[in-house]
Amino acid sequence: MKSLFLVCLLMVVSACNAAEVAFEKMSEDELLAYNGSVGYLDFVHCSDDVRLGSFIRKRSCLTMRDILEGGISRLNTPSSSLSITFAK
Repeated sequence: MKSLFLVCLLMVVSACNAAEVAFEKMSEDELLAYNGSVGYLDFVHCSDDVRLGSFIRKRSCLTMRDILEGGISRLNTPSSSLSITFAK
């Protein structure tokens, strides 16, 4: 019985740690609540993009850190622009 409890507890803890936050699926209120609980560089900014030749909107989200560092361009490809580094 004790080992079954430990196995279940381990599964719950590992599932919680492995979950990634899907910012694209969050509502505006959820994003506001999230941004209120993190530091400035971890703020999430989302935009709705329409691809050329399509009417389907795709939502893309980046943290302020990613935007300021220029590590990812709007097309989600590595950027060759100058990076800004911040002390932690």
